[in-house]
Amino acid sequence: MKLILRGVFAGIPLKFQTTRPEDAICSEFAYKLREMQLSGEVKKDFAWTHVANESNGKVSYQAEMAEKALGKVAGWPDHMFVWSTGSFGIEFKTPKGVQSPKQKAVQAWFDKCGIPYYICRSSKEAFVALKSQGLI
Repeated sequence: MKLILRGVFAGIPLKFQTTRPEDAICSEFAYKLREMQLSGEVKKDFAWTHVANESNGKVSYQAEMAEKALGKVAGWPDHMFVWSTGSFGIEFKTPKGVQSPKQKAVQAWFDKCGIPYYICRSSKEAFVALKSQGLI
């Protein structure tokens, strides 16, 4: 697994500067989780990714519509985790951040499907979620 992960994680920068507080929480979490997986500090094999849903006006209207036609769903959680017997999502928020209406709708969809959905306000809270799912 470590060899596979080295290939998957190749080219990811060691440091990332951001002015968005939510991105800082996400990147802190992602760096630590990659380190844990590469060093074998996890209990179970699982795959995960950040769902890049925020274009922040950086793509054209046509590009945004193309992404939606291909299946992009606004409000999807920031990180998704999958393994052979389960899945869950984490939405990162700053300490005072609130969910958008679309994020609340996606959370309701997850709830209806029986898929755990966590709102985490720190990297530490996200690792508590991973622990509750038996991944670390």
